[in-house]
Amino acid sequence: MRAVVVLPGRGGEGPPVTDRHAGPMLWVVDRPLVQHVCEALALRGVGAVDWVYPRAAEAARRLLGGGERWGLQFRHHAAAGKNPYEVAATLTAAWLDRPVLFGHADRLVELAAVRSDPTTTVLYGSRGADDRWAWNGWALLSETDARRFPQQATGFDHLARLLAAGRSAWAEAADGPAPRCLPSYLAATRAALATGGADAHVPASVRVHPTARLVGPVHLGADVEVGPGAVVGPFVAVGPNSVVDRGAVLANAVVLPDTYVGPGLVLDGGLVDRHRVVTTGPDGRPVFHNGAAAGSLTDHRLGRWGAAAGRATSAVIGVVRRLIAGPVRLTERAAPAAVPMLTNDEPAAEPAVVS
Repeated sequence: MRAVVVLPGRGGEGPPVTDRHAGPMLWVVDRPLVQHVCEALALRGVGAVDWVYPRAAEAARRLLGGGERWGLQFRHHAAAGKNPYEVAATLTAAWLDRPVLFGHADRLVELAAVRSDPTTTVLYGSRGADDRWAWNGWALLSETDARRFPQQATGFDHLARLLAAGRSAWAEAADGPAPRCLPSYLAATRAALATGGADAHVPASVRVHPTARLVGPVHLGADVEVGPGAVVGPFVAVGPNSVVDRGAVLANAVVLPDTYVGPGLVLDGGLVDRHRVVTTGPDGRPVFHNGAAAGSLTDHRLGRWGAAAGRATSAVIGVVRRLIAGPVRLTERAAPAAVPMLTNDEPAAEPAVVS
């Protein structure tokens, strides 16, 4: 089977979760979402994938390469100012006499092994409380629909209506990782962490202070440092080369790579990406906190030898911010009730891990 997959840019369907990564490149636990997509395609028996970019996306192209690492064959197509669905239509029509899997790389559904009548397109989705189907962005196109893909679609919702208007069947498919909005991104992270059980994933290169607490499930990337009295977890993923400093408390949160979490930051339900903390507002839209105690490690061109200087600089910035703006507290609770904060620096035999 062949697949045609569109990689949306940063614009998407609303305010981005972060301005540093387009949706497909946003990390889900330990790797970008597009890697999860590649693994799912390989498991579903896809042999070759045509990737469609709305504009140049060199980071994604470098990551994907020719597909060899997943046992797949990749081809890359830049829309170059065109509607990406117009390019996708050309590609789906080129594969005659066979179904084509079509999808979006900024969302992933559990693609069940549904085999349709060759004359019927299968749309993957979920049924709402009103008994209406909502398309999740993936479809197994029939031979006929692959040849007449709706290239005139002006966006995701328009494409969903056009596909559903044809001779289509629906297949229930659970949502997988999808950074379309912060709540779904955090939910996807929780689901991915839950598959690993209640443990803490701590590589050998991670340094955790003896008075810090890791409350599983937690995933720490390579070269992460957790400072004195910090509480990390439950349901927290910290990207590589990041620092969670003294007394910070994180739960139900994501820290993207190369990010400094300053001392005393308390966050239950949100994202930290370099200088910005993102939480969810009452209307479900992201709220950006640019004055929180967070910073970028790569801004200082840090390697492992320069990390201490970078942390010191960022810590000073965080202290100044707190003196100006008051205590940084983005949640009403100070720490998970079952995990008391340790405030002294007396070393223990080993860092405490609570599962």
